[in-house]
Amino acid sequence: MPKRWGVVGMAMWIVWLGMPHLAHAEEKQKLAVMPLAGVGIENRVTEILTDVLTVEVSNYDRYDVISADEVNAMVGMEKMKEMLGCDDVSCAANIGGAIGADFMLAGKVGRLGSKLSIKLSLFDTAKMRVLRRVRVSIPNDEDLYE
Repeated sequence: MPKRWGVVGMAMWIVWLGMPHLAHAEEKQKLAVMPLAGVGIENRVTEILTDVLTVEVSNYDRYDVISADEVNAMVGMEKMKEMLGCDDVSCAANIGGAIGADFMLAGKVGRLGSKLSIKLSLFDTAKMRVLRRVRVSIPNDEDLYE
């Protein structure tokens, strides 16, 4: 994946390459987009980037996307705090089972100098395995987040 891609390109790349392609599925599979965990950055930045990821994955229109806000409504604030930054298969399987998601997209974002480093992991919650991991560095310029 070219490093010049921003958050949108990264989201599309991980979803397109990581997920199985179901040609004739009658029902869309569910993908939960978890809130990004922030490492040394403001909460508003992680919230904005999480929203950008959610909207872009939803625009893909191939999966029923469960947003972080919807996950929060299903499991409650305390459980949501525990899930923040979930990046292992047992955690993903636990969350997926709790909310009925087939897949989960989770990650972290942190500042490295003048750049943001974003790492995303795509989990198959039923098979308890990571389908794809990507990391990208983008300039810490809010105009480039989308």
